Amino acid sequence: MVSRPTSTSFALLGLLALRPWTAYQLVAQIRRGAHYFWPRSEAHLYAELKRLMARGHAQMESVEDTKRPRTRYNITPEGLAVLEEWAGEPARRSSRSRPSCGCS
Repeated sequence: MVSRPTSTSFALLGLLALRPWTAYQLVAQIRRGAHYFWPRSEAHLYAELKRLMARGHAQMESVEDTKRPRTRYNITPEGLAVLEEWAGEPARRSSRSRPSCGCS
């Protein structure tokens, strides 16, 4: 049974929607920006990329334009549809955290 997409799934799909990436490039991109406020281990990111492929949301291709062959990942039409559906949903506020300023 394939798991449901997580916030990590959607972060990776968002990057894949921009352009194809190698797994190394995806991890490096997240470490450059989102890692400071949304930490994920490299192993978790690599595993989630495999789950995206199992769900049919991403596909891989072998690229031999460098000294050694590399695997590059692309978003599939199904992955793009899931990302667009998720992005269109309104944000949900957690019931555990309430603003301390008294504003809603």
